[in-house]
Amino acid sequence: MPESVIHQGRWAPPVLKIKELLQSGVVGTLLSSEFQVYGGSKDREILPVGLKYFAELAVGGNPITIGLGHVIDFIQSARPDMRIRDPERNDQIVETIQFEVPDLVSLHGS
Repeated sequence: MPESVIHQGRWAPPVLKIKELLQSGVVGTLLSSEFQVYGGSKDREILPVGLKYFAELAVGGNPITIGLGHVIDFIQSARPDMRIRDPERNDQIVETIQFEVPDLVSLHGS
């Protein structure tokens, strides 16, 4: 069975607006971003019937890890583009790319 993961959060109007503000520089330079994900349901000992599959190891995720994947995607999609400089050309900017990977991950659990 084919599978796909859809990260629709990156197209949400608030995320697109944040991206626009960051790209324009109107709010200054983005130095870092921080977010926290917790829960995934109303109670850490109770899952709704529709999310029962999250308790199965074969599924490969739970409400926190699945939700975290979506949050990381839309945060990364809103980051400003990355400029690529060439030291052999007197640090000239030679390309602008979309930064697609996190540059820091800090994980704390309990």
